Amino acid sequence: MPGCAYTLYDDALADGWDDWSWNTNVNRGHPYALSGRSLAWQYREGYAGLSMRSPQPLPGQDYDAVSFWINGGEDPGTRQIVFLIQSADDGGESRRFHIDVPPRTWVPITIPLAALGNPPLIKRVNFQERTGQKQFPIFADNICFLRGKEGLDLSGLLDLQPGDFLLFDEATREDVDNWSWDSEVSFANASPAVGLRSVAVKHLKQYGGFSLRLRAPLDAGQYGGIVFRAHGGEQRSRQMQVWIQETDDGGDSKKVAFELRGGEWQEIVVPLRSLGNPKAIKRINIQDLSAKPQTFYLDSLYIAREVGAGAALPVIPASGQAQPQARAPAATGALPAELTVYGDALAAGWENWSWNTQVNFANAQPALGRRSVAVSYGEPFAGFSLRAPAPIDAQRYSGIAFWVHGGESGERALRFYIQQSDSGGESRVAQFEAPAGTWTPITIALSSLGNLQTIKRLTIQDNSGERQPTFYVDNIRLVSGPLEGALSIPLTGPTEEGGYIVYSDVLADGWENWSWESQVDFASREPVFAGRRAIAVQMPNGNGGLSLRAPITLDGEAYSAIRLRLRGAKPEPRQMQIYFHSADESGNEGPGFVFQLAGSQWITLRVPLAQLGNLKTIKRINVQDLGGSSPLSFYVDEIELLPRTQTQLAMMRSPHYTIFANLLAREWRDASQGAQVSFIESQVVRRMYAIAVQLTQPDGKFRVEPRQPLDVGEFKSLSFYVHGGEASPRTLRLALYAAPDRSAIQQTFQAVPGEWTKIEVALEKLGTLVALEIAAEDGQLLPTFYLEDVRLINVSSD
Repeated sequence: MPGCAYTLYDDALADGWDDWSWNTNVNRGHPYALSGRSLAWQYREGYAGLSMRSPQPLPGQDYDAVSFWINGGEDPGTRQIVFLIQSADDGGESRRFHIDVPPRTWVPITIPLAALGNPPLIKRVNFQERTGQKQFPIFADNICFLRGKEGLDLSGLLDLQPGDFLLFDEATREDVDNWSWDSEVSFANASPAVGLRSVAVKHLKQYGGFSLRLRAPLDAGQYGGIVFRAHGGEQRSRQMQVWIQETDDGGDSKKVAFELRGGEWQEIVVPLRSLGNPKAIKRINIQDLSAKPQTFYLDSLYIAREVGAGAALPVIPASGQAQPQARAPAATGALPAELTVYGDALAAGWENWSWNTQVNFANAQPALGRRSVAVSYGEPFAGFSLRAPAPIDAQRYSGIAFWVHGGESGERALRFYIQQSDSGGESRVAQFEAPAGTWTPITIALSSLGNLQTIKRLTIQDNSGERQPTFYVDNIRLVSGPLEGALSIPLTGPTEEGGYIVYSDVLADGWENWSWESQVDFASREPVFAGRRAIAVQMPNGNGGLSLRAPITLDGEAYSAIRLRLRGAKPEPRQMQIYFHSADESGNEGPGFVFQLAGSQWITLRVPLAQLGNLKTIKRINVQDLGGSSPLSFYVDEIELLPRTQTQLAMMRSPHYTIFANLLAREWRDASQGAQVSFIESQVVRRMYAIAVQLTQPDGKFRVEPRQPLDVGEFKSLSFYVHGGEASPRTLRLALYAAPDRSAIQQTFQAVPGEWTKIEVALEKLGTLVALEIAAEDGQLLPTFYLEDVRLINVSSD
């Protein structure tokens, strides 16, 4: 190991160094250490930082690496941080080196300064939070700058050419952000890696994506292509694709597909000309197209000034839909690559089971080949349906693909689903549109339609509620293998987290429209909050109501709140209310939550179920107009019953709920004002840590808040211990808030010097807790006082 040329911390900070941390509690001499003392800190909020500032800048060229030992403390879970150096007080950030800190063990870390971009000066050294949330305490010891490259493995560092733009090599650039979607991304993966670190990407949902965003766009004309190394992990191979965006939210280039092998690193070169020669580079996206994506790895990612011809990678159209491609014959004994249902004629054995629909299987124009299917619905919600001669094993195929043509004018609103038997076993529904005058390819992953075992009927149904002009269908087939450009089908119904999505582009299966004095369109295209559709509601006479009825009675205790997005059609605000029915019949209503519907802009309404009566069961969800008899139009989107968190479920089962016991609960944050607060006080304690509070400004206050309003209906009291320090007794005032600006409970108490006193406060009819606050009764400055064991006591504890 190279020698330590400059010691930044060993039992104490080096002479002259200052603590420039932000939103972080710091203890420079904590006994939890390798030996002697350690540097301990706890982030009070997401993206906070431990920062140490040098009295004079250190020359970066005098050192080759920085080393230290780090420990995640006794609390469970891995801490996620980044390390970086600043060359100036207010800027000059190096590249960021990601570190995952395990608990209960001291881990040695050595970071070559070359991995940080060889900062010219060392003015500030930072350990920054990178999850966006508070974390448990972290401990570091023996922080040294090393001189000499002996023992440093620099073989994995890229040898870039002048003008190349590096995105990731051991660390990320300071001006690059992670904008991945539906994915877990670790920039601190140790194996496999080309050098010290690689990027591990795990898509949490089908068609999730890894995305890096440049804070300032690059002129694509100055570069030749994108180069990176990729590793497929333990899988044999998979199909991937890469593309760029010219802006944060659009300007997609063409998409280049490539095969990623497992078990080895391979270099991928993507010339910009194969992406359609984009004008700018703002985001770079890499996506796994596998039906069930597994973790893959990336390293040495950069935008090259010049590239060679690169691999001959097929280009996918920018729409994301794959063009029809000839397939090689399947090997003997292998599963068929696809099963054609219609191609110029209906496949042998398949039957027309359509209803209220005229079907012509020999239509000449328009057609992809010689013939297509002409479909004319005779009534609203009619259906074009094809029945297989025998049930098909759905596990043999990954998707359904076909082409649609919307006819001569307008756009056809359609929906697709599969039935597993002749008269039942419906899948989830995929909605789509067929524009007039053009053929549009549609690909739907079977996995997105639900856990299908068999396929007996394929159905394309009217989704407009009105008669539509004739449209056309061609080249219907079941396909196997990786899918390209499959339709995104929003999840509805119960979620893995325990919630329930009632509406997201489509109403969840089985839910019914029980609205009164209202016209409701569940497929409104404009405006929408997210996705492609929203619910449009018209109340011609006012005082109507949107009412959605669940197919089964839901357990109200499983949910903590309801969240929905609303928007008025006119600028004038309107008074409305939301309430639940516990059963179908009138007289089973809970209390209403009254709100103002904003005009012409989307609002997010999140209502804790405590404010809706904490009904034991939920059967109907109602949004009612209270504004009078004048007509009203509004829009609703993204309706979801939010699950109780593990913390809330534990609260229901446990005799108490802990806000602070040696550390502040993860779902709480410090919002104190005019006060200096430490959550790792280790001198005046009953156990390991206490909260130390010093009011530094008149009317200063200690204040902690749950990140989401906390339902405290199951609790009878708040209990905590207070210690008055070394000064004379002082009177403090406790305030508990049911809303951000409304104190529901206030109580004064004494902080006795030299001893711990238990305080208990009744929570009569508080309902919801959004903040806990303690201040001096007279608003004056006070010496330090201490708090411990802050808990809510459950009614069941009697």
